[in-house]
Amino acid sequence: MPRSASETLDRLEADDFALLFECRWSKKRRDEVLPILTRLARHRDRDIRHRAMWAVHRIGHCFRKGAMKATVPEITRNMQDKNLLTRKIATGTLIAVGGDNPAVAVPALVEAAKENELLVPAMQALIGIGVRARKATPVFQEAATHSQAKIRCLAIRGLGDVATLSEATPTLELAMNDRSQQVRDLAAKVLQCKRGK
Repeated sequence: MPRSASETLDRLEADDFALLFECRWSKKRRDEVLPILTRLARHRDRDIRHRAMWAVHRIGHCFRKGAMKATVPEITRNMQDKNLLTRKIATGTLIAVGGDNPAVAVPALVEAAKENELLVPAMQALIGIGVRARKATPVFQEAATHSQAKIRCLAIRGLGDVATLSEATPTLELAMNDRSQQVRDLAAKVLQCKRGK
């Protein structure tokens, strides 16, 4: 008898998520679990989708690059949901797995960054993707002028990880005159590191 979606997730979450953590190193376990989570990430019940995305997040980065690639399109579809919590969970999940499919994740994260509530996790996910998220450089350039210093610092960090030297330099030089000492110091450090590469 087939398990219900909830029973399936209960099984995957049992024993402190043992099956999910096993997916990190076991291709056999991933091949069993990922199609299930991918299917549940598009379930009609929002709570099931949330749990499926949290399960993908718990698996996170695996020992094989690209192992979670197939889950990313379903996660990004949830970023278009009208429910803010669903969009937040999807964006947060891409922090863990977006790097396995940057071609799909980066455009969705750039779009998510337009929402104040999603700006920070979207930038964190893009930073995790690194240079493969270079097309997201404008997100960090714009965020470098944000009213909150912590957002400006995250933007500076993002320019260091994502942008080329020529793309990052003008914004970093401006940030070296920021009203926040923390932003100024970070901008100087990032610019020095980028020039040293």
